Amino acid sequence: MNKNKFPKPITEEDGPFEYTYIAVSSIPGIKLSKDHSLATNVFEFPELGAKAFLTKNCDKYFAHMDKSGALIYLMVTAFRGRKKYGKLSVYWHKLLVRLFGDERMFKSRFDQETAYEAEKRRKLKKNIGSYLVYHASGSVLDRVNLHTARKVGKIGFGIDIFSTKPFRNIHQRAMHSTATALSLALVDTNGSPDTHFIGDIIYLTGKNGLKIYSSTVEVGSAGVITSAPPDIESLLKVNSYIPAIINDNRLETAISLYVQSQNKENDNLRSFIAAWSALELVVNRLAKKVRAKWEKLVEETELPDWDRDLKHLPIENYYLRDKFFSIACVLNMNSVTKDTNMFNKINKMRNGFYHRMTLTEKDLPTNDTQRLFRKYLKLGLVEQQRHN
Repeated sequence: MNKNKFPKPITEEDGPFEYTYIAVSSIPGIKLSKDHSLATNVFEFPELGAKAFLTKNCDKYFAHMDKSGALIYLMVTAFRGRKKYGKLSVYWHKLLVRLFGDERMFKSRFDQETAYEAEKRRKLKKNIGSYLVYHASGSVLDRVNLHTARKVGKIGFGIDIFSTKPFRNIHQRAMHSTATALSLALVDTNGSPDTHFIGDIIYLTGKNGLKIYSSTVEVGSAGVITSAPPDIESLLKVNSYIPAIINDNRLETAISLYVQSQNKENDNLRSFIAAWSALELVVNRLAKKVRAKWEKLVEETELPDWDRDLKHLPIENYYLRDKFFSIACVLNMNSVTKDTNMFNKINKMRNGFYHRMTLTEKDLPTNDTQRLFRKYLKLGLVEQQRHN
């Protein structure tokens, strides 16, 4: 091996390799106090080697995203970084390399690009209540492809060194469940129940502190409505919601769709489609869970007015709105009229857009759809816990 080769190849001797997965979401509805310097634990997943916590300062976690972004930029510019003076930059770069050496110039450019990425991110970060960090680590799943891997000192980088999809698949469910549980716990407070995924990164760690970056995720902006300090009761609710969500396989798709609906990079149509699909899945799921109670309720109770005689109609012939009505009657009789009116309005607007084009994309009621999803997912989880 040529010891003077730049950058140096990464070899098997630099292992064994472990991975770290970091995902960050903004939680605008929870505001940590100014003197709240320590992270607040939300939930731990020992079997995944993961934990989720709330923090006010996320710079040390974003730093890995900043470094990854900087490395990608350096690779596509042949390690020259940003060119301020056109062709002159190329000659200037070659001259500096001759004077100071490849490694020193690389580290200088790397520090500059990392600072640029960090500054770009900070401009987007405004009025964040707090951050939810999901942090996991463990052994690498598959063999690392070192063919394109290179290193300069303790900094490793390359293209397609490992596949990130298997890692995300492992942790997506726990991460989404945690964010959704926080959202549910905030429903009854004065804080916004929205959660906004900002970005994630997976990197490898080898011997002697070598960190290897293979991909990057663009950090997006996050919004905020109102925030409230976290309280013990809310965190206890979160701890009870997460296992209930994770243990129900059929809720996984609904939770994933709900999270997608909050992606701020989406247009309103995409967000509405995801939110409505999530709500529809939860309605179908809950209709089966409350069926026995509903059948008893139909026989013994005076129900609110409804435009179909459900008493003698087989449940398999129910429309989706009939199912929602039955769920509302069982789980929240006091607000049946209000909630079913909202559901019917959403459903009518959906049909008007899809079938008759009677309204525009921007008018689709995404927020109301998300609101009903959160409310009835939460009511369903509470009902489930009551009987466990």
